[in-house]
Amino acid sequence: MKNADTYQFSVNPQHANSIANSLFFILLVFLSALFPACQSFHDVSMENEGTRYGLTEGTFKGRWWHHYERALSFAEGKFWKEAESDLKEAIRQRYDGKKRAKAYSGRFIEYFPHRELGIVYYHQGRLKEAARELRISLATERSPGAEIYLDLAEKVFDPPAADSNITK
Repeated sequence: MKNADTYQFSVNPQHANSIANSLFFILLVFLSALFPACQSFHDVSMENEGTRYGLTEGTFKGRWWHHYERALSFAEGKFWKEAESDLKEAIRQRYDGKKRAKAYSGRFIEYFPHRELGIVYYHQGRLKEAARELRISLATERSPGAEIYLDLAEKVFDPPAADSNITK
């Protein structure tokens, strides 16, 4: 009977290449999980009255401008929760809004994520949150859309006091 310390293991040379390929594949899978940019994103678009919303130009790769573009599409289709989620992610990646925000390859886009999130909250009836986001947007850069929706939100959740001179 052989002692356990004396066992030797050998690998068949024909299988060594197969093992190396398997380990390389496992390493690639592991690394792709670490780098989200390498992952492909599944289609989350939704349909309303025959029109698809939640679409972006080109491939969606999870960058702030992709989330922003998809959020605007969702909001156009009145998919408020989906728009909210994408806007929050866009803000997480790039907080500040600008009329000309550099997105990629020298391309500039109008980027007002707080304004758009405020509008989404307004449509969900979350007026205090809407007002907060719209104020953030206006503090960064003024836009007519933010001013209009802030005025609407404030009128609903904080109406002016009734005139005491009016009698019934």
